[in-house]
Parts: sequence; structure tokens; C-alpha cells
Amino acid sequence: MKQLLNNYDFEIVKLDRLSRAVANGRGRARILVFNLSDIEQLTMVEIPGGDFLMGASSEELEARERVKRRPISSEYLRSFLPGFPSRSCSGIR
Repeated sequence: MKQLLNNYDFEIVKLDRLSRAVANGRGRARILVFNLSDIEQLTMVEIPGGDFLMGASSEELEARERVKRRPISSEYLRSFLPGFPSRSCSGIR
């Protein structure tokens, strides 16, 4: 099983409680690709850790009644690697 490690550059947009952009920046994450077979890959993209606003504002709750009422709070998440399986067309006949 071959694995490749690449870097991925991305934009960061910081939003306030009303979902307005208040700051912009750039970031870099790691991408780990496992070739499982000739036609299947597992791609894992690192989600960088940091502080995130979780929950919904009163404006969002009015727009979407299905949103659970929960106050907005700042939560810290450690970085993690979710996996995304995919198939390549090169080996399919």
C-alpha cells in the first residue's frame, strides 16, 4: 500500500456571530493519500485545530426552525484526519 504526503494551501475566513467576514488569512494542511488498489484510494485531509464558533444565533434560528436552540459558544478542536474513499477511472474497464 503506497502512501503520498502532500501539502494543501487554503484560505481562512474568520466570521463574527452574524456570519460576517472579519479577518482573512492563508493556511496549509497536509493531505495523506493511501493507494489501496489500482482503482481505489483513501484520501485524508488534515483539518487544522483551533477555536471555532458552534451553535446558532437567534437570526439563524428564525430562518431555520429545525436548528436546535443552542447558544453560540467557542469550542477548541484538535486537528484531525477524516478519510474520503475514492475510485480512479484508470483501472476500470
